[in-house]
Amino acid sequence: MFHNHKEQIKISKMKLFKTIALVACVILGFFACNNNDPKAKEKQLETSVLALHDSTMAQMETLANMQESVKKIITADSTKAKEGSQVLNSLADADNAMMDWMNNYDGKYIDAGHTHEEVMTYLTKQKTSIEAAQKKMNEGISQSKKFVNP
Repeated sequence: MFHNHKEQIKISKMKLFKTIALVACVILGFFACNNNDPKAKEKQLETSVLALHDSTMAQMETLANMQESVKKIITADSTKAKEGSQVLNSLADADNAMMDWMNNYDGKYIDAGHTHEEVMTYLTKQKTSIEAAQKKMNEGISQSKKFVNP
């Protein structure tokens, strides 16, 4: 499982640069669009969702490194096993939240013939979901840093 995360991270980094370029183009396009245009509002919300994804995805390498560090500490000092296990669970929850979001996000939904209201509802739910994953990621990394560097 851990090896797959490293591969996902490498692939994600390559995609991240492409995504950032795409997001920048889309954002520039928004400034040129009329803000009352429903499609422009959809694209703007989609861009916001994808930006949250990108910033959370950028933390995956840190998460993986913290998992390794915590495991090393637990192996070296069994008295820290209980606390370390809790930290690892927190990191695993964050990782799972991110993976679940990525597996469930439908990037084609916006162009699949749904009504404006349906698209906005879908993207709003996706934004809430990725924000929750980001929060778990931040909390897990913060908790692990405190464990690794008390």
